[in-house]
Amino acid sequence: MSDSQDDDDTWISVLMGLVSVVTFLGSWAYAVATYGWFLGLSLGWIPALILAGFAYILSPLILLGLPILVMIGVFLLWASSR
Repeated sequence: MSDSQDDDDTWISVLMGLVSVVTFLGSWAYAVATYGWFLGLSLGWIPALILAGFAYILSPLILLGLPILVMIGVFLLWASSR
């Protein structure tokens, strides 16, 4: 493999890790907000870890779909302001 291919793989791995970390923290915060400090903080990391694993596996789709969703959102905001 060439060096540029290694750099591309590194950036993809970093973005996949970032998606999974953001998903983990967001779902754990949701568990704390929904079930309170005691249950959410002590047990909420378990489903958060499962969701982060799914997000890591699906992160290429998430990263490809995110710009499309942003463009749809911008279009809808533009269309509603007319």
